[in-house]
Parts: sequence; structure tokens; C-alpha cells
Amino acid sequence: MPILVTTPNGGVGRHLTEALRERSDVRYFVRSEAGAKALDGVRGEIFRGDVTDAADVRRAVVGVDRLYLAHPFAEDQVAAETHLGTAAVEAGVRRIVKLGARPFAGDGILPDAVTGAHDLITARLHSVGVPELTVLRPDRFL
Repeated sequence: MPILVTTPNGGVGRHLTEALRERSDVRYFVRSEAGAKALDGVRGEIFRGDVTDAADVRRAVVGVDRLYLAHPFAEDQVAAETHLGTAAVEAGVRRIVKLGARPFAGDGILPDAVTGAHDLITARLHSVGVPELTVLRPDRFL
């Protein structure tokens, strides 16, 4: 049951990478040579590509059963995570664990862009029929 880990060097992803580093059934999706070098010593496969490139995404999800889905909060976040999640489902991924964010709530609290992006991505993942979707909602990172 191969696992695809996006942002394996990120704030949360690096902890997941450390927990999985001895497993050979993990594929780590990185953008750059520096990102690949930072994973030196992991037993799994390092896949170098661009999450905004459809061909790279299709190659990254081949044979994967589970996906850890995260992407930096940026202009392309919604498109990148939605496309990656959709391609994963089309390739047969059963479980997606998506890094989200805990929403701020209460009287006078306005919706924020970070939570809004995560909520939109989550809704889109539900709409494409992810068989098993878990959304992590940590509090903000400072």
C-alpha cells in the first residue's frame, strides 16, 4: 500500500517523513534538488516534480493507495491540492489525509483566507468521491 507524501520537508510533513523514513513503500513528492537532498537517507522513493504540472501529478500518484495532501498557503494552493486529490482518486487512491486549519469562530470573527482555502479544497475532495478523507485541523502555526 504505497503512500505519497506531499511537502515532506514542510512544517508538518517533515515530522511525517521522520516517522516514515525507514519504510520503503513511501513516495516523497518534492519540487527541487534541494528538497530531494533534504530527504537523504529515507528508504522510500523521492519523486521530483511540480504539483501544478498535470503530467507530474499523474506520474506521482501511479500505484499509490494513500496520500498525505498539503501545499503551502499561496495563490495556487486550491488548484494544486484539488488537482492532486482528483488525480489521486482517479488513480485509485483510497485514503487522503489533508492538512487543513482550525477555523476561527465566534461573534465578530470574520472568515479568514487560510480556512476558506482549506474548506474549499475539502469540499472539492468530497465532491470527487474520496473514499476515505481525513482532514487535520491544527491551530495556526506561529
